[in-house]
Amino acid sequence: CGQFAKKAVASFGIIYSHVKRIDKEDGLVILSLKQEKANPYQQYFTQNKDKVVDFIIDEITPYGINGTLVSPKLKIYIPKYEMSWNGESIDYRVGAKKQVFIKDIDKNKFKLIGTFKTIIPHPLALIKDNFGEGQILKHMKVIQAYNWGIVYEMKHSGKSYESILFRSDVSNNGWVDACINFGECLNDIPLQLKKIDFEKNKILLSLKGLTKNNINRQENLDYGKTYQGIVIGSVKRNASMSILIPHIWIEGILETEKSYQLGQKINVRPGLINPSGTLILIED
Repeated sequence: CGQFAKKAVASFGIIYSHVKRIDKEDGLVILSLKQEKANPYQQYFTQNKDKVVDFIIDEITPYGINGTLVSPKLKIYIPKYEMSWNGESIDYRVGAKKQVFIKDIDKNKFKLIGTFKTIIPHPLALIKDNFGEGQILKHMKVIQAYNWGIVYEMKHSGKSYESILFRSDVSNNGWVDACINFGECLNDIPLQLKKIDFEKNKILLSLKGLTKNNINRQENLDYGKTYQGIVIGSVKRNASMSILIPHIWIEGILETEKSYQLGQKINVRPGLINPSGTLILIED
């Protein structure tokens, strides 16, 4: 082989090649005279990432859409979760020309990955434009209460939107095992708009954000007056209960040895405010 290599060099002079493989065990450097062809998908993706282009729909499957770019004729795939923001069924037809956003390239670099999400209106666009995170929403109506949280109806411009209060956003002081019993007692109340999540298409609410913002209202309580509160959490470290006082929308802790259920209504009176700023309540 060495002799052949010498003859080859003598016949052809300097030969340009690329290193194909280095075999350390045999002490060989494997060369190749073949020219490496550039991957057209990688080239196109590098030059057109985040652009909107035309393509033709070739096939519609339960998992997504297969298509071909108008120019150049490269294959593109749009996964089902990239076809709409909220899983809605949109009328796509084989042979139709559509626009698609170039999002990625598959791991084998033989197909482009596209999405429609960035070029179709987001269902929460009006909410994002007209409401801000931290804003207080009034008269929120319960649609359904579950163990994991409560689904509320949010209305704007004649449209209804589902919004979610997770159990972790109910109480600042107590633990909530389940929200199933909160459907009636936490209906038609104000709530804080915690987050508008475009990616997950969700509106998230917070009750504890509302009560935390209202902490200064503790000073306006009448310490000789009885208030009807709602049990919204259990403080397991000392067998206390977290109590919501409606209409004032503040939260306090009731130190008691009695057993109360979440959602239960009880009469309480203001006691003191401890050094951490938490309102301590007394059973009436």
